[in-house]
Amino acid sequence: MQLITGQVALVLALSCAVLGATPTSSGYADSCHNVDVYAPNNDLNGNEPYYELYGPCRGYGAFEPPGNLRLDYCLGNSKGRLTAQKGKSLEASCRNFTITGSVLFANCDNGKGNFTATSFDLNTIVGNEQSVLTCYGKTGA
Repeated sequence: MQLITGQVALVLALSCAVLGATPTSSGYADSCHNVDVYAPNNDLNGNEPYYELYGPCRGYGAFEPPGNLRLDYCLGNSKGRLTAQKGKSLEASCRNFTITGSVLFANCDNGKGNFTATSFDLNTIVGNEQSVLTCYGKTGA
């Protein structure tokens, strides 16, 4: 019995290693409010601005000061559509970001020189871990 249990544990561990990184979080909308999206000014190193989610989320039973999470940690642009991708830049190919509820709206380059309207429900990939917004193992401030 112990041998079988050990083998099952080994198979599960190897499956997780093969399938990739830490699973993404989800469900932030249940514990965060007044979340908005914005592009901060260039950082101190002169890098281009990046878009962030920004808003307060519940942590340890109370709402905390607002936190943020870079959208390019969670999303990318695929032929004019916002898609769940980690580590892809949005700034060069998407613009006019707005958010309603947990749905992010933008106009993204479709690869043919045209910008198309697109949307993505962030609640499917963004989570709240004790007042810190997360996705794909990346955390905000």
